Amino acid sequence: MDLPSIFLLPISTARILYASVFMVVGSFFIPYLSLRKQKVKKGESLFFSLLCVASGIWLYEIVYHYSYGPESLSLFVRELGRIDFFGIFFNSSSCYNILPVLPASCDSVFPIVWSLIIVLLPLLAYKRMRLNRYFLAAFFGGIGIFVIWILVGFPQFFAPGWCSNWTGCTSLISYAPQERTVVAYLANSFSKVLMLAPALLFLPNNRRYKREI
Repeated sequence: MDLPSIFLLPISTARILYASVFMVVGSFFIPYLSLRKQKVKKGESLFFSLLCVASGIWLYEIVYHYSYGPESLSLFVRELGRIDFFGIFFNSSSCYNILPVLPASCDSVFPIVWSLIIVLLPLLAYKRMRLNRYFLAAFFGGIGIFVIWILVGFPQFFAPGWCSNWTGCTSLISYAPQERTVVAYLANSFSKVLMLAPALLFLPNNRRYKREI
């Protein structure tokens, strides 16, 4: 069995990790089942579960994007100004910019403002959220994996792999090219646990939940 077949879905047109699918499914069912146990209506539970899926995906995308490090301060400022969310899906070559003194072109500019809005959408149900150890473990565990990933050279399983601007192509450990690919798949897969963080906020407070039962 070759390495990609262990980590990637058998789809020829896309490179999707099994870990991504598991985290998306978990991001939906964790809040849905938890909210249903708290007697929340099906429609409301479904709505907030879908928000958690979107929030988890974009939380991961933000951390992944900035793990490469900002190319320049001016580009980062342009990213703060970009508000064209749909352009990233339709390969739009222009966008609105809330900072008119900057160039209007938004090619390859990450929409950080829109991404943060999406990440924060589950807060609409803040009354149903509980800060808990599972959220902390997923959030800081995911961030920790990214830090280690960057320190070992931030290897990727696609070409070109690029290097992180934080450390360049240097690595704390040396390994053969084939081992680099293994590290890339492992880091990319395990870091996906970060996607679960928003959903885990909907787990009920254990003490309170036991008293209600």
